[in-house]
Amino acid sequence: MHIDDLCACGLDRQQATELWPQIEQAMALAPSERFLHLARHVLSAQHPFALHQLLYRACSSDGVVWAPDERTLARAHAAQPMRERGLDSHRALHAWSVAERSSFWECIVEKLGICFRRASNGTLEVDAGVHEARFFADAELNIAESCFSAAAGETAIVFQHEGGHLQHIRYGDLLRTTRQVAAGLRVAGIKPGTSVAIDMPMTAESVAIYLGVVWAGCCVVAIADSFAPEEIATRLALGGAQLIFTQDVIARGGRLLPLYQRVVEANAPPAIVVPGTSDGLTTALRRGDISWDEFLGKEEIDAVSCAPHTHSNMLFSSGTTGTPKAIPWNHITPIKCAADGFLHHDIHPGEVVAWPTNLGWMMGPWLIYASLINRATIALYYGAPTGADFLRFVDDARVNMLGVVPSLVRTWRSADALRDIDLSALRAFSSTGECSNPDDMHWLMAQAR
Repeated sequence: MHIDDLCACGLDRQQATELWPQIEQAMALAPSERFLHLARHVLSAQHPFALHQLLYRACSSDGVVWAPDERTLARAHAAQPMRERGLDSHRALHAWSVAERSSFWECIVEKLGICFRRASNGTLEVDAGVHEARFFADAELNIAESCFSAAAGETAIVFQHEGGHLQHIRYGDLLRTTRQVAAGLRVAGIKPGTSVAIDMPMTAESVAIYLGVVWAGCCVVAIADSFAPEEIATRLALGGAQLIFTQDVIARGGRLLPLYQRVVEANAPPAIVVPGTSDGLTTALRRGDISWDEFLGKEEIDAVSCAPHTHSNMLFSSGTTGTPKAIPWNHITPIKCAADGFLHHDIHPGEVVAWPTNLGWMMGPWLIYASLINRATIALYYGAPTGADFLRFVDDARVNMLGVVPSLVRTWRSADALRDIDLSALRAFSSTGECSNPDDMHWLMAQAR
């Protein structure tokens, strides 16, 4: 590797000459430390990605693009149980979680601050076999209550409409709306244990509705807002929904896409319809359907106490190979979401978490629980995540943990969508849904340096 190679990556001769001594210094380190040193102390988002790639290929002997420094390790949530139990590695932490499952989950529940109405006498029962394992079997709780341990004045949701500006919702306001939704369900005659569908984009209202349904002791039947009437009807039937929350239209790219009409064509049960624009409802409603404003009164109710294995959410497989399969969650399942956020994503109180998703897929509920139980902020963009507008929102909202799918990263990279956008607030990325492309993910990591 020579100075000419640096110039071939897009640096001018002066830039390459000034950078060369730092590269030589890094190359004198142990092979496993070379690129990590450059990534931490030399390279930045202002350097061409071709330079990042060149140095990575020249320096790396073990495939590692990033490793935590000592400060990051000391601050990490995973370090807490390690220090408390004298564990010296992540491997040892994992071994403890497997060998002593009850102790591990008691520890995590305590650190997450999970609210139990009645404590359990034991964490895990496997008397009927591991396939019939029961956690906190004799306890009582409503998992939605555990989403509100942050101070009432802290920001629960930051969101933005296409072409709009950032707006904030505090934990206290989200709790109030959650309790109003639960009260509205009671007024509508919906009893605990009833299935209630949600077919909406991921908005502040849909988050409050989701939590309100769970708060009322009911089960959310989650339907993706992209589905056709036939697909909606199938999921309504499988979930046995007695009521549905939906939106009249979805505003995307300057167009209004009909959603309520698809719900009507699916012969859905009575609907509560949220306006998709600031101008109010854009369509007349069926007999028996009511607007969001009519439904949401001022009354608030306490959370309904439930057995841990009471269903709280019904998700579905994609249905691409046949009839979709129902996937039930109970009031214990979200603890795993929050634990993943705590240990694997290292989400801290006050941090901002963005993940373009939908309540119809498991990442929607995951985002709610992983963020709010960890006292963080959910970041929601009311538009397509494929372009620079979404990434500008990520910048403006100062997102700390960003969830992606690899094809989305590929789209950003091919369009050079991150030009002039600052991702320095980001601490972590997470990916799901597809196999990752190493070059694309390396490119994304390079933009946040």
